Amino acid sequence: MERESTGRPRPRPRRPAQQGGRRPAPRPARPARPSRPSGRALFLRWLIVLVLLAGVIVALVVGVRALGGWVGGMVESDDTVEVDPTPEATGTYVPVDCTSADVQLTLTPDATSYALGGTASFEVSITHTGENPCTIDAGLATREIVITSGSDRIWSSADCDTAGSRMLLLAPGNQDVETVTWGTGRSAPGCTADLPAPGAGTYQAVVSAPGLESTTVVLRLG
Repeated sequence: MERESTGRPRPRPRRPAQQGGRRPAPRPARPARPSRPSGRALFLRWLIVLVLLAGVIVALVVGVRALGGWVGGMVESDDTVEVDPTPEATGTYVPVDCTSADVQLTLTPDATSYALGGTASFEVSITHTGENPCTIDAGLATREIVITSGSDRIWSSADCDTAGSRMLLLAPGNQDVETVTWGTGRSAPGCTADLPAPGAGTYQAVVSAPGLESTTVVLRLG
């Protein structure tokens, strides 16, 4: 005899569970290997490096030369140069003693009239007007100021000088300027003391050097 159906659905068969309950992780992709540059690419890279290096070297050389020129331009020389009494030759031309054809002496007082016992001030200038360098002793004893009254010698810058010589090497266009004072007194060679003071009147002043003499300046005391 056949069994009657009870009307209940039949249970589905179960699938076996995977071990661990998780899916296997995917394998990571392998990174692509970088391709090596070709020989032409390496040549171009080295060529660029060499060009840049050459540019840096050229820039350094130009900069050093420009700096040297700038420093040289900042160095200034005086209008006159003091030299030894016996200068040595430094080139094809040997400087000689200045003459009236090379330099001009000028004596300029700060006034034309002074009170007795006052102080007169003179500006003495030596100007090179020639074409070749020359030497001159600008010391008070050699480049001498003399003040006279007729035939009477009143005062000289050389009488009491203790500074000695002052040799100058003058080039064309150079000028040496120095101020010399006179206390309106009298002097004599050897710096003799207790001399009679000059009185009121008219006096003449002139500056001279070997072979050179300025224009006479007229002064008045009193």
